[in-house]
Amino acid sequence: MWLVIGGLAGLDRDEACHLLRRTGFGVHPDDLAAFLPLSREQAVDRLLSEVRTVAATSPPEWATAKVLGAAIALRRETWREIWALPDGEDRNRRAEAQRRVEAVEAGDLRAWWMRELIGTPSPLTERLVLFWHNHFTSQLSVVQDARLMYEQNVLFRRQAAGNVAELLLAIVHDPAMFVYLDGASNVAGHPNENFAREVMELFAIGEGFYSETDVREAARAFTGYRTDPGTGRPVKDEEQHDHERKSILGNKGVFDGDGVIKILLTREERVAVHLSEKLWREFVDDELDAKAVYQLAATLYRNRYELKPLLRVILLSDHFWDRKRRGGLIRSPVDLYVGTVRSLGLTVRDHQALVVLARDAGQFLFEPPNVKGWPGGRAWLGSQGLLIRNEGLAAIRTGLLQRGGEREAGGMMGDPATAKSGAAKSGTAALPGQLDSAVLASLRSQGAAAAASMITLQLPLPPAPPITTSDVDAALAAIHGDLACQLR
Repeated sequence: MWLVIGGLAGLDRDEACHLLRRTGFGVHPDDLAAFLPLSREQAVDRLLSEVRTVAATSPPEWATAKVLGAAIALRRETWREIWALPDGEDRNRRAEAQRRVEAVEAGDLRAWWMRELIGTPSPLTERLVLFWHNHFTSQLSVVQDARLMYEQNVLFRRQAAGNVAELLLAIVHDPAMFVYLDGASNVAGHPNENFAREVMELFAIGEGFYSETDVREAARAFTGYRTDPGTGRPVKDEEQHDHERKSILGNKGVFDGDGVIKILLTREERVAVHLSEKLWREFVDDELDAKAVYQLAATLYRNRYELKPLLRVILLSDHFWDRKRRGGLIRSPVDLYVGTVRSLGLTVRDHQALVVLARDAGQFLFEPPNVKGWPGGRAWLGSQGLLIRNEGLAAIRTGLLQRGGEREAGGMMGDPATAKSGAAKSGTAALPGQLDSAVLASLRSQGAAAAASMITLQLPLPPAPPITTSDVDAALAAIHGDLACQLR
C-alpha cells in the first residue's frame, strides 16, 4: 500500500496515463486509479521498487527439468546419434521427429513470455527485458536451442534494472550469445571477429568510435572460449587462447574477454553515453537531446552503472513529462497488442495467436531480424505496417484470443492463462458478437460517459476526427482505427 504524502500534488489523469504507457503496456483502469493519488516522485519510485528479478509465470517444464550443462549435452548427443545413422528413411524420420520436438519447445518459450508480458505485476520489468533482448540481440533460429534462449531471457530479467556492468560481463559468458556470434570458432591464430565487433558497435560504445584494428585486437582477446560441459557456459580454454599482448582503444596489455569489457567500462565514456541514448529513445523521444543524454550518461557512470538511479532521473525529468512529447513514440507490435489485452482486461485462451499477430506485424519474440535488432520508430509501420496492425486489432476485437484453448500454430504451443483482471464476471457477460472483457463489461453498464472515459485510457492524443458515439464497442473500433492508438 502506497501512502500519499501531504503537500505533494497527485498526478492528473493525462500524466498518470502517460507514465503507465511509457513504462508498461497500455493503461488498465485499476492501475490508473492506483497511481492518480501519487505525486510524480512517488509514482516513479513505486514503479522502480516493483521491478522484478524473476518471472511471475512458471516456465515450461523442459526449461528447468535438467541443469543447463546436462540439457545441452542431451541435445548434442541426440543429434549425434541421428547423424551417425546411415543416410536413409530412418535417419530422416528421427531427424524430423527431433525437429518437431524443438519446434514445440520454441513455441512453448514464446507462449511463456507472452503470458508473462500480459500477466506480470510489473510491466516495467518486461519492457526492460524486451529492451535488453533488442540490445543484446540473439535469434532463436540461429541459436537453435530454446533452453539457451530461455536462460538468456532469465538473465535479462535478473538484471532488468540492475547493474549494466554486470550484465555486459555476463553476456560474455552467456551460452546463447556464445552460439549466436560463433564464439567456438574463435581460436588463437584464427580469430573470429563477430563477437568483438558486436561488443563494440552494438553492445558498448556504438558505431564510429572504434577502429578495425581495435576489433581485430579485441577478437584476439576473446579467443579460446569453450562450453563447459558441467555448467553449459563458456569458459576460457588456455590452450586455445591468445596470450600475447594486445592494443585495444589505446590500452596495451595481455587481455582476455573480461579484460576487454573492463577496459570499456572503466575507460570509455561512450559506454554510458551509448546506453543513455538508447534509453532516451525508449522512454523519452526518438530525437536525441545531446546535452540531456550526456547528463544521463554522467548519472549512470557516477552510480557505477546501476540502472535504477538513471531510470529515476529519466522518468522524473522535464523532458519525459513534456506535454509536446506525449504520444510521440510509435508502439512496437508487442506493445500494441499486449497493451490492448492488458488495458481491456481480456482473458486470453490462445497466447500463440497473439505471438503470431505480433510476428505478422514485424516483431517475432526471440527472433529479431538481425544483430542490430528491431530498428523501431517509423520502421514499425513500413509500407503495410499500419494495415497489418489494424487487422490484428480487429482480430482481437472479434475474439481471436478467446476462442478455444491454446492451439498449435507453426510448432508453437503453450498453456492457457488468464490476463490480469480476468474475464467479465457473471452477470456482465458479453452479448453475442461483443468482446468478453471485464473492462468493457463495466463500461457498458455506465452509459454514455463511458465511451469518452475509454478514449482517454486508450489514446495518448485526442482522436481525429473526434469519436462521438456513445456505444462502447463502436467507440473501441473507432479508437483502434485512429492513428493515435499506434502511439505512446
